[in-house]
Amino acid sequence: MSKPELIYFDGPGRGELARLAFSAGGVEFTDTRHAMADWPKILADPEALPHQFFGQMPIILHGDVKLAQSVALSNYAADIGINTKSNPTAAQRGLDNM
Repeated sequence: MSKPELIYFDGPGRGELARLAFSAGGVEFTDTRHAMADWPKILADPEALPHQFFGQMPIILHGDVKLAQSVALSNYAADIGINTKSNPTAAQRGLDNM
């Protein structure tokens, strides 16, 4: 599977826990960061993922898995890194918390 991509603003906030969980679990990920000044343009684009996911960020893309909501993202990031011995799959844990 490809490496996960975290999409959020250029700074901490609701995406930071997922960033930390990826790092703590040794998961290599793409950290796509957007400037706040670009947010209105991104949100207005119907093809942009934030527009498709509740008009919000952060978002994780990982193969066919697309998740929004910070708690779901943090759980998913932990499950594919730190919690690799857990029973549910990372996608199930992420979707359960979405």
